[in-house]
Amino acid sequence: MLSVHLGSGCSMAVIQHGQVVATTMSFTPNSGLMMMSRSGDIDSGIIFYLLKKRWPAKKINLLLNEDSGFKGLTGTANFEKFLLSYKKQPNQEKFQALASFVDQLAFAINGYLGLWPQTEYLVFTGGLGQNSELLRQMILSKVVFEVKTIVISAQEMDFIFSQCSKC
Repeated sequence: MLSVHLGSGCSMAVIQHGQVVATTMSFTPNSGLMMMSRSGDIDSGIIFYLLKKRWPAKKINLLLNEDSGFKGLTGTANFEKFLLSYKKQPNQEKFQALASFVDQLAFAINGYLGLWPQTEYLVFTGGLGQNSELLRQMILSKVVFEVKTIVISAQEMDFIFSQCSKC
């Protein structure tokens, strides 16, 4: 199973026989996938570039953890608000921001499914994963592997993990 958690934070985990065998998460919550306000994985050189430009470490931390990711692309970390705005008045800038987010997610999903081809289920969790059908459709349109898709709440995911011996 490949769990794709999409909410304020975003992460993925490959789960086999009840054990996580791979995850997009790392040392800090900022690593991995782009999130609503966190950058996700970046070129580490940006930190040295900003330090050279005399940015204080606190400001760099704020940028990467609170003002980047989807918020950095769109000006808002409120995905639902952005989608309403996009549906009401679509434009190229909004489309590019949404496409960047979707492309990064699809790239990671395809990468994990390529490394674990026996994966049968793609499970969407989190507020966005559970509630944004448009986002799921956009992501799934770029997934090149055949998997069954499940959408569940965080509470249901906790129950599955507590009961699961063969995921």
